[in-house]
Amino acid sequence: MTETTSFEEEMTRDELASYLHSIADEFARGEGEGATIQVGNKRVSLQPGNEVACEVNVKERSALIRKGRQEMTITMNWRT
Repeated sequence: MTETTSFEEEMTRDELASYLHSIADEFARGEGEGATIQVGNKRVSLQPGNEVACEVNVKERSALIRKGRQEMTITMNWRT
């Protein structure tokens, strides 16, 4: 069974930093400890292993007339 929970929200840089810190704090709890992540209005319990694969992708688009656009995606996965 696969279940996907997602959300998208505009936030300030400070709000984003706080959100990412909360995720990092959950992962820092240690091996064998679960990580509870807030995803929109839902809390999701994860069981990350000691080894976590992490991929970071950055896209930079430049435009001649309008401002350019940048996008960063962070993907993490692990075996339970």
